Amino acid sequence: MIKLGDIAKDTVTGFQGVVIGRSTYLYNVDRLTLQPRELLDGKRQDSRSFDEPGVEFVSHSEVKAQTPASDSFYVGDVVRERITGFEGVITCRTRWISGCYTLSVQPQGLNKDQQPFEAKAFEEPDCTLVKAKNYKEPVRKVGGPKPEPRRPR
Repeated sequence: MIKLGDIAKDTVTGFQGVVIGRSTYLYNVDRLTLQPRELLDGKRQDSRSFDEPGVEFVSHSEVKAQTPASDSFYVGDVVRERITGFEGVITCRTRWISGCYTLSVQPQGLNKDQQPFEAKAFEEPDCTLVKAKNYKEPVRKVGGPKPEPRRPR
């Protein structure tokens, strides 16, 4: 698994950089955000995000990820932003190399035009848990379509 701080490269475009973010989505594959180390015309280049299966490890770097301040929410949880009262389901949670988390919060329901509300991004410490997603361990099936063989006594 590629870690925050590693140098990685997108296999399709060849875009390479330090992994500065990992985004976990409710219904999608994780994405890695890569930040090029080189300046372009004396300016920092823009970072880009790529689906993790399409990114390959290049090398370790001296850049180390900070330990996260908290690990209190999961995608699928319902949260409320403390200042504005904005409430919704966490559809994406991004851990940054700085140790902080950003949450993408999607309100439930539709607006007056019967369209989904727009999702907003918040820093994790600014949110409070309203309802935890009910996590259930998946049923682990072993073997194929035949019933499990019985062991003789």
